[in-house]
This record gives sequence, structure tokens and C-alpha cells, in this order.
Amino acid sequence: MPGLQFQNLTSNTSLYSVHSAQSVELAYNLLAVCFSGMAQVEINNSQWEFKTMDVALILKGSKVKVNKLSDNYYGYLIKVDDIIYQRMSLMRQSTQYKYLQSNPIVALQPDSYKIILNFKKLFDLLCQRDESSLYFHQIVQSLFTSFELEISQSFYANQKGDTVVNKDRLIFTDFMQTLKKEHIKERTVEFYASYYAMSRRGFSRIIKEVSGKSPKELINEEIIKTAKYLLLNSDLTVLEISDRLNFAHQSAFGFFFKKETGYTPIHFRSQAHINIDKEEIERAS
Repeated sequence: MPGLQFQNLTSNTSLYSVHSAQSVELAYNLLAVCFSGMAQVEINNSQWEFKTMDVALILKGSKVKVNKLSDNYYGYLIKVDDIIYQRMSLMRQSTQYKYLQSNPIVALQPDSYKIILNFKKLFDLLCQRDESSLYFHQIVQSLFTSFELEISQSFYANQKGDTVVNKDRLIFTDFMQTLKKEHIKERTVEFYASYYAMSRRGFSRIIKEVSGKSPKELINEEIIKTAKYLLLNSDLTVLEISDRLNFAHQSAFGFFFKKETGYTPIHFRSQAHINIDKEEIERAS
């Protein structure tokens, strides 16, 4: 299926990355879960023990060598292409990316492991379906997003030294990171909810409970921040700023800005400059 490749892996599986005499540079991003047994793995010259209830997220370009697999080893590999990989919650934060480079393997919490087992059953069933069936790829993508968020908890918990990470706060933190990158192009709640395979209603409830604000309020705040920055720190006209922020018309931008701030864009810019001049005069005197 486009973007994702699933493969069961046992000690008898013939795979070039297993029992390789030399390390192999991965040409793809790899997500792996160990369901039984143990593997001794070398990742970027560091030795790791990959055992039952462990999950690994290994970045493309990493050098991997499997030195040993126990006789009862059984795991699951998911090869993830770059487009889907970049949409994963762990990849949308630079601190997480750096953390994964040196900490590619973590242990799943028991409750998360049980959920992952159920995800695996669903993935196995889906892989038996005809890929041309209606909504097949949308179903796989939604399921993988939920699967990845469940795994993300373990990486976040390991990084912070916690045993439990609140799922809702994880989604909120990731949403705010994504919003900073996407708010100029995307400003609908449905777009952000789709990242987490959630309905608008369910997504809005989580964001409201964590932050006290609705997703729409947070989206509008981010747009206003960018608009204010451009009005105060650029020579762009209001029309050019409107275009840059993806508004259909300058009047639509003006209406939105006044509704959110109480000022028209032109009034805000002129008023801000007056205040700046006053502060400079006061400092000079």
C-alpha cells in the first residue's frame, strides 16, 4: 500500500537487514515492535537489546545491523515513506527528532502494548484486503495515525522520565506545533482533526479541555500573531499581507482582523507606530 509496508518478522525470515555480516544503511524509515523473544541490534554503532514489548523508530539513513535473534523472536516491521513519516507527531517537533537519533528504542507500557496488539490484528486483516477497495487507503492512514500516537506516548514518557503521558496533552502539544507551521495555508478545524483521525467534535473537546480554548480560537490567534508581525515589521501593504495570509479578499482580511482585535489593519499599524514614536521621545528626554 502506498506509503506503508507491513511485514511480520521471525528468526527464520529471510531479510537483508537480519543477521547481516555488515551494517546496512536504511533506505526508508522503520517502525518496529517486538512481540516475543529478543534481538541484539546495532544502530549507528550503538548496541541495543530489542525485546518483548519494545518499540523502535529508526530514521532513514541510519546504519543498522542485527547481530542476534533468539529462536522465539517475533516482531512486526512497518516501512514508512517520507511523506507519511513527516506527518507523524514525533517528527513534527525538532526536539523529538534529535531525541530519536540517540534513543531509537523504548519499552511500551503494558496498557499501550495491549492496544498495539489489537492494532496489529487490524493491520493484518487490512493487508488481506484488495487495495483498490473503497476508502482502503484512508482507513489504513487513519489507523496508522492512531497507532503512531499510541506509540508516541512511550517515547515522550521515556524522554521526560515519566511513566504516564496524558494522551490529550500529547495531542494538544502536537497540534500547537503543527498550527505554527500550517496556519497560513490551513485554518479549518477539520484539517487539524484529520491529523489524529478524529472527528471535529472529539478533537475540539480535547483541545478545549486541555487549553480552555477551542481549536478555532487558537487558529485565529495564530493568524492574528502573524498578521500583527507583518504589519509592524514589514513594508508590505495590507493587500499584500492579505494575500500572504491566504485571504480571498483584502476586505475579508480587514473584517477578520477588526473582529479579533478591535482595529482595522491600517489603524493598528498607524497606532502602533505612534506608540513607538512616543516611547522613543520619552526615552530621549
